Amino acid sequence: MIQDESKINGKVYAVNTGENNTALYYNNAMLQKAGVQLPWQPKSWDDILSAAQKVKAANPGVVPLWAAAGTSAGAGGVLQGSANLVYGSATPMIFDYDKKKWVVDSPGLREVFNFYKQVYSQKLGASTSDLFSPKAVGRPVVLLKDHQLAIAVGSNWFADAWTEENRHWANAAKEASAVPLPTSKGQAPGSASTLGGWAVAISKITKHPQLSWGLIKIMESTDNQVYIANHAGFVPPSQEVAKSNDFLNYAPPFNKAFGDALPNSKLVPSEQEGYPAWVQGIGQATGQIATDPNTSVDQAVKILHDTVANQVGADKVEAVT
Repeated sequence: MIQDESKINGKVYAVNTGENNTALYYNNAMLQKAGVQLPWQPKSWDDILSAAQKVKAANPGVVPLWAAAGTSAGAGGVLQGSANLVYGSATPMIFDYDKKKWVVDSPGLREVFNFYKQVYSQKLGASTSDLFSPKAVGRPVVLLKDHQLAIAVGSNWFADAWTEENRHWANAAKEASAVPLPTSKGQAPGSASTLGGWAVAISKITKHPQLSWGLIKIMESTDNQVYIANHAGFVPPSQEVAKSNDFLNYAPPFNKAFGDALPNSKLVPSEQEGYPAWVQGIGQATGQIATDPNTSVDQAVKILHDTVANQVGADKVEAVT
């Protein structure tokens, strides 16, 4: 799967240097006060909602659950938010590669929109001022650090951000934990996440191919894979390196949780021409639900359908049953 990031027409043209994926962060004390057994091991989305409901009752003034919505964070917000739920749904498909069409209606998408409806109709989610902020991608990092948020669907780089001076959370390892995001009803493979990463390649017109390959070999050494992962907020692409003590002990216990989630992480179809339209559509749909939780699932589906169809063409979208 990781090599697929660097494929063009079926051939690999680059070597991966680091990955980003998504899991659940949670505040230990807030969940414990709410009567949720620790370590928390949610097996379904109902488990997530149940924990958030208990947090709301036991911790007034705290945001129970961060589930990114809206369009302000663009593709980054979808990568770290709703797309993870799509991949954990009954229909884990964004783009139909066989038919070359964008999926704008499916049982899985309806599960996702229903989940958002429950979050925002029960006032379990963040405020629209945070969700729709230009800084929305980083808001849960700060809210968790400031003890204003109990649970977050969030990226692996949050833990690395807490090691930085401007967002330092000295007690993060004691006060918070992370666990893979479960699938909607606990169906196989049990967890889900998006996958995004960085890679390096050699130009075919280089005058120094041997030196270029030597540089890539240096960058891909175990020590350097660990260094870039720890200092740039990545998960090492090598499972062996991801399980090394130098990575696991840099931002414990978080790095282990995201390393464990990596095998079930999937690429978003960002290489496809219509991906920005699908991102815009699902962002508008989730944002509408966050703004008005009375928005029906059918209405949310229509927003996604119309946004994508209008931009890429009605012949390029489909409903999957």
